[in-house]
Amino acid sequence: MAFAVWIGFEVCKFVLVQILHGVMKSDVYLTGYLGTLLGAAIAFLIFIIVFRKYLPSPRRHYGDKTTMWKLFFLCIVIGISKLFAQRIMNIPLLYMGDWGQTIYTPEMLENVLNAGNNPIVLTYVSLIGPVLEELFYRGVLLTMLSKTMKKSSAILISALIFGISHLNLMQFWSAFILGLVCGYIFLLSEDIRLAIIIHITGNSFLMLLQIWQDRNWQNMQITVGRTLLEATVGLGILCGSLWLIRKIFEKEQKLVGDELL
Repeated sequence: MAFAVWIGFEVCKFVLVQILHGVMKSDVYLTGYLGTLLGAAIAFLIFIIVFRKYLPSPRRHYGDKTTMWKLFFLCIVIGISKLFAQRIMNIPLLYMGDWGQTIYTPEMLENVLNAGNNPIVLTYVSLIGPVLEELFYRGVLLTMLSKTMKKSSAILISALIFGISHLNLMQFWSAFILGLVCGYIFLLSEDIRLAIIIHITGNSFLMLLQIWQDRNWQNMQITVGRTLLEATVGLGILCGSLWLIRKIFEKEQKLVGDELL
């Protein structure tokens, strides 16, 4: 059922995006990108509404407000540390020399940076997109999968689906890791808000970094040592934060599944 819903969503998104591109009729990268985002948003809304019965009721009450804010803070830390932890995947590119550095050409980078500075794109990528993606991929698909298989398997498969859906090899690993983290937190807590906070934080922090690096990418010195250090520290903070969240739920005796970790 979950796979059929995912395929149906991808087909719906593709059709809507093609229709919008045809209506807009523009060769400008930004205009086409906005059409893609709008088509994706409409597809998300359609499938979230149609399959809303699978969406969990948000957890309104924890043991106390302090616990709730601790969880929210840890999710923010996870969202940021995950970005640094995944940099380990950049190390192979550093050994590819000029080829690794030119996967994105100057023209491609120029288009991406210009699109990233657009307020509509910023709002979608930093806020609207994460909410819609979490409601669909975790709220709907992961819930469906977890009803038919072990929770650990459901998390892995849903993360693979999330990564593949980005249709970009460079973004696959980032989305896959995010899918694993958000899937684990969602099934652990049964609170979709925590996954949304992680996703929003990660995307927002990434957009801020992009703005900061705008047009200075050629002058940035990225070394294997620096990348490895950032990834190691990020991974340590990420694992520590996940462990703390698990301990919080164990203390409150609201742990959903022992097989998750």
